[in-house]
Amino acid sequence: MKQLITLLNRCRTIAFIGWLILVSGELSALEVGELRMLSHLGEPLSAQLQLNEHEEFNTQNLTIKLAPAEIVKKIGADGASFPQDIRFSVDSNGLVKITTGRALKEPYLNFIVQFRWPEGELYKEFSVLVDPD
Repeated sequence: MKQLITLLNRCRTIAFIGWLILVSGELSALEVGELRMLSHLGEPLSAQLQLNEHEEFNTQNLTIKLAPAEIVKKIGADGASFPQDIRFSVDSNGLVKITTGRALKEPYLNFIVQFRWPEGELYKEFSVLVDPD
């Protein structure tokens, strides 16, 4: 009986340590807010999204770009409807500005963005209806 109690206590300890590792990983993760469109159909793309940083994460070592074609294909998104001359810039407050040089011709955009930093990466799909006015 004593061995069973010892074994159960060890299992609880291991489970607790595993839980702490998972939670600490999530605390240092990146949170991506909703995309806010600032442009209309016929104008170059201008949009913003807010990043929420957590402990041990900063935007200085973050790269943001369109997801590679193999990721788009794997997820099943239609990357063809998105302009390829897209630019991402992030300020010190975590505000990401998304712009293109060419005017938007399609009223619907569907694209996947890759966020990559030294400790990990995140892919987020965005589907946007572009206001014609």
